[in-house]
Amino acid sequence: ENKMSFLDRTMSYLQTGINACIYLRNLQLLNLSDSSAGQTVQNTRVALQNISAVMSQMHTLNYVSPPSQRIADFFLDKAWIKSVAVGGEVGFQNIKENFWNLLNEFISSILASSKIDVTDLQDQNYAVQQMNLEKRAVVFIFDNFASTSNALQEFYGIMLNEIGSLQFVCDLVVYTLLSVSLLLICFISWAILRNVKTVFPSCQHCVVGSDLMNSLPVTMLQKVHTFYLNGEKNLAMNEDEAAAKEYLEHADVEGAEPDLMEGAVLINNVCFDDIQLQDKGSNIVMSRRRNLQQSKQQIAQTEPCSTESIVLIEASDQTDIRRMHARNVEHLQVQNKKGALLSGSGNHQKASQHVRVKVSSLKKQVDTPLQHVDNGRGINPGTQKQARKSQLEPSFKGREKTKAVVTFRRSSKTKTSMLPPLPFSPAQHVGHAISEWPSILGTIDKKSTLHLRWYFRTGVHRLALLLVVALCCCVWLLPVKSYPLMINIATLIRGVRRTSGVVLLSIFTARELILADGFSRKNTSALYEQTALLRSSLLDNINAFRFGGYIPVEKNTIKFGADLLNSAAIDQYKSVMYEDGCPWRHNSDDCLLNSWPLAESEGLYRYLIHFHKALGIILSKYEPDPAGAAFSNINFDKIITDASRTDILARDRDVQFLLEGQGKAAVDGINILVDIFQGEQNTLLDSMHQDLQLLISVFIIVVVIVFYWLLYLTAIRATDREIEKTRTFVNMLPVHILTREDL
Repeated sequence: ENKMSFLDRTMSYLQTGINACIYLRNLQLLNLSDSSAGQTVQNTRVALQNISAVMSQMHTLNYVSPPSQRIADFFLDKAWIKSVAVGGEVGFQNIKENFWNLLNEFISSILASSKIDVTDLQDQNYAVQQMNLEKRAVVFIFDNFASTSNALQEFYGIMLNEIGSLQFVCDLVVYTLLSVSLLLICFISWAILRNVKTVFPSCQHCVVGSDLMNSLPVTMLQKVHTFYLNGEKNLAMNEDEAAAKEYLEHADVEGAEPDLMEGAVLINNVCFDDIQLQDKGSNIVMSRRRNLQQSKQQIAQTEPCSTESIVLIEASDQTDIRRMHARNVEHLQVQNKKGALLSGSGNHQKASQHVRVKVSSLKKQVDTPLQHVDNGRGINPGTQKQARKSQLEPSFKGREKTKAVVTFRRSSKTKTSMLPPLPFSPAQHVGHAISEWPSILGTIDKKSTLHLRWYFRTGVHRLALLLVVALCCCVWLLPVKSYPLMINIATLIRGVRRTSGVVLLSIFTARELILADGFSRKNTSALYEQTALLRSSLLDNINAFRFGGYIPVEKNTIKFGADLLNSAAIDQYKSVMYEDGCPWRHNSDDCLLNSWPLAESEGLYRYLIHFHKALGIILSKYEPDPAGAAFSNINFDKIITDASRTDILARDRDVQFLLEGQGKAAVDGINILVDIFQGEQNTLLDSMHQDLQLLISVFIIVVVIVFYWLLYLTAIRATDREIEKTRTFVNMLPVHILTREDL
């Protein structure tokens, strides 16, 4: 943008220099006897002073703040020749000068020439020894105009080359930054996806808990399982105050807790290894239809190691249940003592009393045959399976009336046989550890992965990261597409401005060719050649900014002509160029010219074509005679203007058309095009800035809000909750029951 603004403020260098030459020639041709001569002189002086001020401001600003080192070096490079009046026999001397000093002296000469007296300007004597300071300034302007023009063209060429290289630099910077950004995003994505795939699933509470339990030894699992089972049974017997009292008294007397069988609760030396309660009504139903007296007799007759004793107690409320339970416990104590007398204390210790309590309910009062145990080995397998599936209920509160069957089973089996079934046995654990555990753990991981929440899933994170990558590419690549068009608009504007300069310079050289008095410090052969070259250049410039092309004088390449572009501004351009009318005039309804009546009424393009034709006609009419003195004259000490040549300017309609308003119509029309293209350039810059800001804002929103806050931070917080669950679970494990060898 800095380079484009630099080129834009520099583009009027050439036009202002040409206008200074035209104004000085107008003063030299001015008829002082005319009543309006005084005002014309004053206006011309002001115009010259304004030209000097504008050029001085632009030149100083460009020198102080060059857009590149190449431009800075160009200002100080002594590659130009200036002609200086030194007087004496030498007359004029050519000196090498840099661009900075050459243009500064040219600008100072314009300011000095604005103060020249008109009679002094119209004096024929231009000998070096007799010229005053103001006249020398006029001579310096015309002597060095060609050198200054060539320097300006070279300056424009360097600027256009800098702007053309801007696209390469922008592409290089953008693609480098894009590559670095993508590499950084890819690295971050790899790290995130790697952790999402491994860390999040492995932090799930269910997975960690399952892996922990599967990794513990069987003996440790049995101890933990027994601990929790004992706890549940103690909670279930919490309402039995009498039994709890007896248990505590027994513990105080013995000095230690009674030896509990694994998987059982000992109350008054009676082990209750399973309890189940259900409420169905107010009546008690028991198999074999025995009354309370028969049940008591049966219990009294039961041997210590018999397989089953059945007690039927009828209770109508919770108080009766507690009283019933106390009597039953007391009765079982008596039976234990009997067993100890009959079988000895050692057998009594080996045959710890295990009682299976089962409280079942029925929907109606019916006879339900109680299934017998088989040879003292436990209850029927069907009943055993049902008992294992049952859930423990902690208390008897809130039960008004209950019907229950209480079954006590005493067994002298080993401790292991009395355990409720574990998920595996020790023997099974050894065999499965090698063959089945990997598949079991794999199944757990697979199922836990399938049931992960959306913010834990790798696919969701991968999709979010792909969205981040896509937006990153858009942030860098979309604005880059505007760079070629912006650069093309800059070269297009320069091509249009160049056309305006060619028109002005063609007017000046054509008039000097007709007058042929040497005031411009050139002979007629040089003027004719330059005018012919300008005519050809005019058509080339018109075609270049219409369809694209190369302007060799300034090394300007226009890739896309204005006719090939599409936008609202380009539509306005086409209206000015090709539609009938003259919108550059203050009164656009009046497009008639006295010299060429239809020239301005057909649009700007037709007007420029007519101008090109008029130049060709003038060149054919006023081709200089090679035998004439003015053809090869190089001595301009005497400037004699032929009156007959001056009359041609007023009589020839082709010359009148060319000099109409001194090219004001063409210059104003071209300036309208310049304004249109500059507006398009500003629109492109604003659009690019807005798009860039929008894309960056969307990118930041997606990264910070969608990816980080909504997805990643949510997953991290959920992972913390899962870890806290696992920590709580591990802290609840009864580590105090484990020995040093277990740990």
